[in-house]
Amino acid sequence: MTIYWTCALGLTILLYVTLDGFDLGVGMLFPFAPDEMARRRMLSSVSPVWDGNETWLVLTASILFAIFPLVYATLLSAFYLPLIVMLAGLILRGVAFEFRYKSLCLRPMWDGCFAGGSFVASFAQGMAVGALVEGLDIHDGRYVGGPFGWFSPFAALCGFASATPSWALAGSPTRPPPTCRRGRFACSLV
Repeated sequence: MTIYWTCALGLTILLYVTLDGFDLGVGMLFPFAPDEMARRRMLSSVSPVWDGNETWLVLTASILFAIFPLVYATLLSAFYLPLIVMLAGLILRGVAFEFRYKSLCLRPMWDGCFAGGSFVASFAQGMAVGALVEGLDIHDGRYVGGPFGWFSPFAALCGFASATPSWALAGSPTRPPPTCRRGRFACSLV
């Protein structure tokens, strides 16, 4: 049964990284769109699946909580601050995504919030992965590293140099649509 749940956990993480990685990449490339029409095209590419992508993150946390409670408790204790920052970035993205269409005079602010929330969420995810790769200070099955025990130059490097360009690449088009001559702007940035 443990193998089944481990595979289910890996599948939910893979689906989140694949599906929401595209959304994060579109959000980070959003400020570089040449005009309003390109921004609308970018948002319309993620709009149909926008609400469902974070479901995989919730399902991952649910599996950890129900099946692997010791891992859940240890990870939550270690990554409390980066997870709160990541969730704040995801919430800011969601609010900006919805309010951008409803506000004309504040649209540039919501565009910045959408891009900033995408960057913050991906940076926090990259830092958490970097801290996991480097290792956490755990003794007798308990995290003892303190609130910033996860932070290191390596984790920051992973947050910036690994996760951010990876998500931006996931959000960039591989080739422009036949009717669009400006579609290559995202590929030239990565």
